[in-house]
Amino acid sequence: LGAGVILLCGLPNLAAAQPPDVVIGPIVETDAVHPGTTAHVALEVRLDPGFHVNSNAPLEDFLIATVMTLDPPEGIELTAVAWPEPIMLSQQGAEQPLAVFEEEFVIGAALSLGPQVAVGQYVIPGTLRYQACDESMCYLPATAPVSFTVSVVPSNQAVTSANAEFFAGLSFGPV
Repeated sequence: LGAGVILLCGLPNLAAAQPPDVVIGPIVETDAVHPGTTAHVALEVRLDPGFHVNSNAPLEDFLIATVMTLDPPEGIELTAVAWPEPIMLSQQGAEQPLAVFEEEFVIGAALSLGPQVAVGQYVIPGTLRYQACDESMCYLPATAPVSFTVSVVPSNQAVTSANAEFFAGLSFGPV
């Protein structure tokens, strides 16, 4: 009975130590793209309030960077990535601040389509690796599957902007 009481008393602490919910949503800039052009896609990432992940370029070697990996099919190439500007987070006891992404952020990718890419739907699979942390601890790193669907249409077919607000502030740089 005593061991059971001790176990039950520890359950609230175990529940408090749960990693945050992380919601990752794929976004495409336009409803379709033409062969020989560039498609812009992005991941909208939302963490529970009070949580952050290290940026793609943490300031210390031992910190786990956030990494997006995409594996486009033949004829489509990842040519640029747009990372959000990290927030410099000061933590008690740390000598220098941490470069982090907090609660809600967007990561963009530019996909160049070769002129020979046929009309159709293309799935671009990938992963997002991150380590969520709060003010007192970091949780085990996680790798989430992600995918984008890019519609390729004939060059004479109109293309419509679908999510311009997500892409307006992104600054794409080399992979």
